[in-house]
Amino acid sequence: MTPLDPLAWKQLVEAIADQKCIVFLGPGVTVDFESGQDAKGQPPRQERFFKQLVAQYPQHILSYHQEDGFLVFKSAVEKRLLLSEIRELYRKTSSNEVLEKIAQLPFHLFVVVTPDLALNKTFQKQSLAFNHQFYAAKIENEWEFSPTASLPVIYNLFGCETDPESLVTTHGDFFDLVQSIYGDKNLPGGLRAFFNEDATHNIIFLGFEFDKWYFQMLLHLLRIKFDAGLLYAASQGLPESDNLLLMEAHFKVNFVSTDIEAFVAKLHSQFAAHQLRTSKRVDHVQTYSRSHILNFMTHGWTAQDFETFCLIHFSSVFAEFTPNMSHSVRIHLLMQHLEVHGGFEKFLAEGRSENRFQYEACGPYYES
Repeated sequence: MTPLDPLAWKQLVEAIADQKCIVFLGPGVTVDFESGQDAKGQPPRQERFFKQLVAQYPQHILSYHQEDGFLVFKSAVEKRLLLSEIRELYRKTSSNEVLEKIAQLPFHLFVVVTPDLALNKTFQKQSLAFNHQFYAAKIENEWEFSPTASLPVIYNLFGCETDPESLVTTHGDFFDLVQSIYGDKNLPGGLRAFFNEDATHNIIFLGFEFDKWYFQMLLHLLRIKFDAGLLYAASQGLPESDNLLLMEAHFKVNFVSTDIEAFVAKLHSQFAAHQLRTSKRVDHVQTYSRSHILNFMTHGWTAQDFETFCLIHFSSVFAEFTPNMSHSVRIHLLMQHLEVHGGFEKFLAEGRSENRFQYEACGPYYES
């Protein structure tokens, strides 16, 4: 392990400020994060949950493959039956003190390698603006947002809790992800453009289990290998010796800390108060008139047209619709999606394009 010296800290801070640094967040800072006594002597939270799921539903699940962290279902049908149960694990993942500091750092791009929305919740808790996208095997995504320090993008690489079909929880799901990355299909091209030395000078990995074989494959597929050796990793422990040598020699990853909380706190302290992201400093954040937006949703489309609108523009919301679901419940689902994903601007832009008359009649949409 090689802790950063003052010169390296200075270079890293400058890279973040210049939008030349990406942060990858693993389960150690999201779904598996437990502080203090809660974490001592316990297997990771996700592992405990999946083992309990196997014990509870042996008729549907063959096993939990601990080395990889994936479930083995008896069939695709059995998996589909349990998606709502799996989804609850990620829905219950909340903000934490490490994520609160990470959200304040002026990163422009966050890649979250878990399906939970803990980082989104953290941004919302602190009234910080953001945009959000996620990988879904059946949806071809183009980059909708240009990430900036003032309006960063959060990208969930292993799917998203709001879309059960997108969750990467089995080997098959992971192989679909690999195929998408390798075939340039479902991973936004704009995202891939950041994984090279021209666009990015540093990448920070926080909370990863580097002994898992698939993590090494992801680095290779995403072409993350910088000859300059400016990839930094902080995790609660070092990988086994062979994997450590591979990560250091081949991928040029520098392991700088085995204490994630201490590393993030030190990184946070490198920035002056005025350099950190705060709700007061983000002057473009709008206070939306929820009642007027709800009025526009209600009167801007017929029930059938609203369904089509969601299919085209908010496919993950459309995926939650059921044949017997009322129009008001569908509207509620879209509102909930906009709240969680920071998607009000997209909705208003697409709604104005489709129905300008009702858009203008139901406004204003911003509170002064």
